[in-house]
This record gives sequence, structure tokens and C-alpha cells, in this order.
Amino acid sequence: PDVMLVDYHLDDGTGIDAVVQLRWRFGADIPAALVTANRSPTVREDATSKGIAVLFKPVKPAALRAFLAQQRSTRSAAE
Repeated sequence: PDVMLVDYHLDDGTGIDAVVQLRWRFGADIPAALVTANRSPTVREDATSKGIAVLFKPVKPAALRAFLAQQRSTRSAAE
């Protein structure tokens, strides 16, 4: 995948755990954003310490576009 958008609350864990597992499985530091209504500092710190952006619900379309555009430009610069 080029980018991951994950919810924080999942049936069998958290979106943070899912990103970590998927990055390991694909062997790549895939860009990711955590979408959550949970505004606790602990969740934010856990996500950012793993290189995961945090978007709070309700996610503004402009914030999502900015995240995706940033990932596109970062990827283009790396190629």
C-alpha cells in the first residue's frame, strides 16, 4: 500500500498495532494516519512515536487532503 488510514478502535486491537504489524509484514515504513475521536495525550504520543500522523474525528476534508498531498510529495521526492 502507498498509505494507510486506520481507525484507532479495532475489534482485535488498535489502529496503531495494525500499522506496526503491516509495516513489519510489508517490510516498509508505509506512511500512516490514525483517525480517532480519542484526544488523550497517550494515544497521540503512542502514534507519533511510531511515525503515525493523527487526524481527529470528525476529520476535515482539508486535513485529509493535506496529509495525502504531503505523502505524495514525499514519495515523489524520494523517487
